[in-house]
Formats: sequence, structure tokens, C-alpha cells
Amino acid sequence: MLLCVLGPIALPHWMYDTHLRLDWPWTVSLAGSAMGMIVAVAVLEVGLRFAGELWREQLQRWPTGKRVPPNPAVVFWWYTVVFAHLIGLGTFYTTLDGGLRWAAAKWVYLGYIVPGTALAVARWGQWSLVERLFLRWGWAPVLAVGVPVALPKLLAAGLIVDPWD
Repeated sequence: MLLCVLGPIALPHWMYDTHLRLDWPWTVSLAGSAMGMIVAVAVLEVGLRFAGELWREQLQRWPTGKRVPPNPAVVFWWYTVVFAHLIGLGTFYTTLDGGLRWAAAKWVYLGYIVPGTALAVARWGQWSLVERLFLRWGWAPVLAVGVPVALPKLLAAGLIVDPWD
């Protein structure tokens, strides 16, 4: 569970590290960053599933007729997903480049939020494992790969402006 608590901090770190290394040729650093993202998501998913199992075990021992409190595993799940997401976006907001990467991240983020919203609305509560993983963690690879790939294209199209030019 301790690893699961560290995941919301580790995932944005690995996501941003992958973003910084995409302009390099394939190196051990890039592979390590990408693997870090995968490991962080895997640890979070296993930890969240484990927290749900612990809650189900606790409910089996719960006295009959006594009011059942809210599921702390669900609260922990929401905290984990939302916190990691906000910190991941915040890594682009806090770069000292005059807001250039943040502006690109906002455009690239549409590549996650538009299909994610459509998926959430169209198939509410009937998501497959792949769809759930996309809804929870799809923002990380979209931002990690999308920002460095889209940045020159957005600058060329005039959709964002380099503050240092």
C-alpha cells in the first residue's frame, strides 16, 4: 500500500521524464522513463484493487443491521486518480519556459479529454478493462508523447506563441 501511495507522485515524474527524453534517440533513459510510467500505473491499479479487496473482507465481518460507512477504498481511489492527474498537468504548468509547454499541454490534453468524455458518457459504467485504464491513466502517455510531438506543429500553426521570440 505504501507503493500505491507513492504512485500519484511517481507517475507524473515518470510522465514528464518521458516527455523530456522523446527528442533523444531511443536510449536506456527513454526506455526507463516509459517503463517507470507503466510500473507506476501497474502498482496503482494493483494497490487500488487490493484496497477494494480489504474493504470487502471488512464488510464480511461487519455486524448485520449496523450502518455501513462509506467505502474508504473508493475515497482512496478518487484521491489517487485525481491527485496524479492534477500533478501531471501541474508539471507542465510549472516549467520555467514562459508557459510554452503549458499552452501545448492544453491543446494536447484535448486528445484525452474529448474521447474520454465521449467514452464516459456513451458507455457509462459498462467499461472494459482497457477503457477503464484509458479513463484513469490515458492522460499520462497522451501528455508525455503529445506535448513534444505537437509543440513544433502548434508553434508553426500559430496556435501558441513562443514568449521568448
